[in-house]
Amino acid sequence: MRSTIQNFNILSGGFLINDMVKLIFIDLKFKLMYELIPFMSIPKPVIKLRDTDDG
Repeated sequence: MRSTIQNFNILSGGFLINDMVKLIFIDLKFKLMYELIPFMSIPKPVIKLRDTDDG
């Protein structure tokens, strides 16, 4: 029984690692989307502010 439990833990650990990687990529996608949505919705004011700041 101990050997089967250890094997199951190893397999579950592998699946957990894969899930974490997937979650990380999903989080990055959502972060990019949340960062890009404001630029897509209001691009002109941001560009104008940046242009004025640049001089």
